[in-house]
Amino acid sequence: MTDLLEISAELYDKAKQAEDALIGAVLTSPAVLAGLDLSPADFVTKNAQQAWQAITQVDMAGPVDLFTVGTALSDLTNGRDWAVWLSERARNTPSAANARAYANELRKMRQKLLAMRACSNAIGAIADGGPDAIDALIGELMDLMSAAKNYEYTIKDSLRAATDLMDRAHKGELKTTPTGLLDLDEMLGGFHDSDLVVIGARPAMGKSALLLNLALNADVPVGIISSEQPHEQIGMRTLAIGSGVGLGKIRAGRMDETEWTRLPVAMAKYSNRGIFINDRSGISIVELVRQARQWKHGQGIHALYVDYIQRIKSSDPTAKRHEQVGEVVRALKELARDLNIPVVALAQVSRDVDKRADKRPNMGDLSDSSEIEKEADQVMTLYRDEVYNPDSQFAGVMEINIEKNRHGPTGSVNVVWNGASQRVRDMERRYTA
Repeated sequence: MTDLLEISAELYDKAKQAEDALIGAVLTSPAVLAGLDLSPADFVTKNAQQAWQAITQVDMAGPVDLFTVGTALSDLTNGRDWAVWLSERARNTPSAANARAYANELRKMRQKLLAMRACSNAIGAIADGGPDAIDALIGELMDLMSAAKNYEYTIKDSLRAATDLMDRAHKGELKTTPTGLLDLDEMLGGFHDSDLVVIGARPAMGKSALLLNLALNADVPVGIISSEQPHEQIGMRTLAIGSGVGLGKIRAGRMDETEWTRLPVAMAKYSNRGIFINDRSGISIVELVRQARQWKHGQGIHALYVDYIQRIKSSDPTAKRHEQVGEVVRALKELARDLNIPVVALAQVSRDVDKRADKRPNMGDLSDSSEIEKEADQVMTLYRDEVYNPDSQFAGVMEINIEKNRHGPTGSVNVVWNGASQRVRDMERRYTA
């Protein structure tokens, strides 16, 4: 195995070559500066950091050339003579036309060096601190990945990217996370990467059961943050959903012979699906983000399901309630973007809904809703008429009302709700026509 120091020295040399070529390109053809977005901190050596600081200062005041940059550098470094150093870089630059390529290479090498330094520094901390030190290292590496992304584009770049997405969608290559509910997938197009999806409902509507159904239907590795119920209950609900046996019977262990034989089938179906659960009650948003990053990095999750927003603790318990919820929602949206996965989160609905004649909640009924309305890409609310009207002709029907949808239409989808088995299934088309 190649020695770590040898790898580091090789990367350092490559980074130094890239920064020397980049500085030479700017001195040879100052016009290339317009296409570069670098700061002194992006450079590896102190000489290059100081040179870029001088170049930036000179560019703001007047023309960039060997003389003006040399003078500015001399002022920055207490009279040091930079003429030979600058001339060598200008003379040895392969081509000023490749300035952006030099900048990209420099960023790539610097990112690798910083990652190696983070890993090296973490070795002792991991030995002493264990899991917390590992979490900190994963967070630092994820931050490095995020910082390395480009966030500035031209409209031409955006149109090209849009055309590519459209072409991939036409070919069936653009993958979203399915809900497993046909009508809902048709309206939403599945759950989209980087989206925050919020599902709101009053108690007893079946929102936790719906969330579990969605996670099980995804058919890809997913994470579940369950501050509402322990993992044992999730396991029982999964058995009920997978087998069709009533949850009450499973809890009591009172099933007939046929029902007993259906449980192993459900276990076999979901055991190796790649579903990861954190059931810490009152988990903080910091812990949630750390857990999601671990799952993304270590398990390759494609989606995260959160039960539920108002139970997630903010970093400041003394803040006003709406400010705490706002912090949690913003962090969930940022997490979706950083990990490039959909985050599907449940939310409480205000009890004022129960005072209205029409008890179907809308987006404004979400508890502490202002930040949720603003940050969420899709907002859905749930309603079951039988909760309020025991003799309802719509018993067994769950309404999923799409209140906000950045990717398409809003509207309502009806699905079949089986409270005994906790199943949510498509309604037969003849009933929805």
